[in-house]
Amino acid sequence: MRFNSYLTALVGTALSILCLAILINYVVDPYDVFGHSWLREYGQPQERFLKIEYLSKHKSFDTFLLGSSRIGTTPTEVVAQFCKCNPYNLTVSQTNQWDNLVIAKWLLANQPKIKRLMIQIDWHELSHYGPERPNYYLLTKMHPDVTGESRVAFFKDYLLSFSWEAFKIKVKNNFDQTNKLDYSIEKGYWSRPNLDNLIDTDCPAYVRKESSFSEIVLPQKFISNNRNNFFRNIEAIEQIKKMATNQGVDVIFFLTPHHRNFLDEIDIDDYQIFLEKIVKISPLINFMYYSKETLNSCNYYEAGHHRAVLAKIVVKDIFSEDAMTFGRRVSLANLEQEKKFLLDNFESARFHRKPFR
Repeated sequence: MRFNSYLTALVGTALSILCLAILINYVVDPYDVFGHSWLREYGQPQERFLKIEYLSKHKSFDTFLLGSSRIGTTPTEVVAQFCKCNPYNLTVSQTNQWDNLVIAKWLLANQPKIKRLMIQIDWHELSHYGPERPNYYLLTKMHPDVTGESRVAFFKDYLLSFSWEAFKIKVKNNFDQTNKLDYSIEKGYWSRPNLDNLIDTDCPAYVRKESSFSEIVLPQKFISNNRNNFFRNIEAIEQIKKMATNQGVDVIFFLTPHHRNFLDEIDIDDYQIFLEKIVKISPLINFMYYSKETLNSCNYYEAGHHRAVLAKIVVKDIFSEDAMTFGRRVSLANLEQEKKFLLDNFESARFHRKPFR
């Protein structure tokens, strides 16, 4: 009898804890998949779900920006200004070219007015391929309409799995506005307005406080350490290009204007191999080198993400028919010249390195 009472109490306690966890997950909604917005400020929004859900009901867009969170600061109003189009920023965090391929397939099949893809390629995203991201499973899970998973199974994961990190970020952002995230699912892009204000008010003070700007980073052999994933990403880029071209959809590839600390990690031999592989698939516009813009930390929230002020220059250059600010068009016709430029650029910048504020 005592054992039965103990077992009943144990089962009851376990069920109570489970129900409490489900309730907390639903009320806090760390990834905003349930859509009730009881906690108004975003934490880490589940972009792959929220954006496909939105686009399933809104089919007037003709231009789509694809890439990691680094393209997420590109305002669609700026894109519309230069391309006379109706753009949507389909940035998703922790992306690789598998994500872009899967999403591009869905867009080509479900967006009847699509005429252009703008794909920003990050250096670091080439180190992994596919949907598996053990530490970011809930954040990066693809929309069930894209994968074929049932909605019940999809939402079950967000009720039964608990991420302390996501919970903490969501709650903190609702009580501490310093790192406030403004995210427009209707347009697709994001910003951090309070950080923008701090930078615009006193950039030198902000730069001194942000530790990622002063970290010492050394070049790493990238391709040899990630060879399989590197070439799978290249193959995905080629598939995207072929699919889009077959449907009469234009594709613009461009390289991310990484902060100098990100650039410091790139091995120039790897970079030249990478550039050649991409240009054999399609011409591109290169912003991924040491320039006045990428050396200026005031253009960045931290070393990983540039601000809208730099994204606007990138967009202007992409659609410019005249001289660019710092974008460089690369094709098979000038590939060797551009490889030489990068070699000289990297050697000079690293040899003459001085802090640029």
